[in-house]
Amino acid sequence: MPVVPADNRLFADIDRTYIIHVAEYKGTETIAMAGGKSKKVNSYYPKQIVSARTLKRYIEDEESRIRLFNDVLEAGQDKYPRLIRNRLKIEFTSK
Repeated sequence: MPVVPADNRLFADIDRTYIIHVAEYKGTETIAMAGGKSKKVNSYYPKQIVSARTLKRYIEDEESRIRLFNDVLEAGQDKYPRLIRNRLKIEFTSK
């Protein structure tokens, strides 16, 4: 599959600087702990690596997506995890 040049400068900056991992919410699992107690934990499908352009499948609102990308670029961290409405886990990892 050929590489498609980015039509948006912000998308190009994100793709050049970060690797984007996306995991969707699967459900709640109960985990047995020591002492006979149990704990409920949110579980997610395995992570997928996506580009900034294909992230629009998960975040349809253009304004929210642009705001997220600007927050990531301004933070300047090596790892920037974000949880969106408890259903989508997005993690930006610097290259």
